[in-house]
Amino acid sequence: MALARTHQKATLVERLGARAVRASLFDAGTLAPAMAGCEAVVNVATSIPPPSRAALRGA
Repeated sequence: MALARTHQKATLVERLGARAVRASLFDAGTLAPAMAGCEAVVNVATSIPPPSRAALRGA
């Protein structure tokens, strides 16, 4: 199962073989029901800059 915010992303997720669930990380009213029954959640909803850029932060 994969969380998708838009119809387009849900379609892509399903083409890749996963079940898409439409919800928002910022809306507990949609997120809680979407995650019902899940035994584990892997949160990859962030962008981590490459080490070369991270070192420049605040320089």
